Amino acid sequence: MAVEYLVLQTEAEEGPFARVTAHKLNQSWETLQAALDELGQYGWDLCTTIYSATREHGGPGEHYCEGFIFKRMASSAEASASAEASAIVAEALDIVEQEGNGHEHRTAPEQRSTP
Repeated sequence: MAVEYLVLQTEAEEGPFARVTAHKLNQSWETLQAALDELGQYGWDLCTTIYSATREHGGPGEHYCEGFIFKRMASSAEASASAEASAIVAEALDIVEQEGNGHEHRTAPEQRSTP
């Protein structure tokens, strides 16, 4: 068995519990709760959050939620744990880097009904 990872990116303007997007699945949800409900049906568990310094104030210790990392057990035939871990770290770093450079969030891709 291997561990598979998934990143949900939040839209900062909407807050962390509003619209979230899973680029890996080409899917988005209007609320974090809707994503939790659907992803839970497929064995995804919330693992941790992704935080970044606030853009508005930028003072020490001021952060906001950029996204969430989920994980689930997968057979080794489905995914390699090290490849998935590398991909998740790269995606999380990309999200934080985009925010640090003041770039806009990527637009949400077309929705898909099954993760």
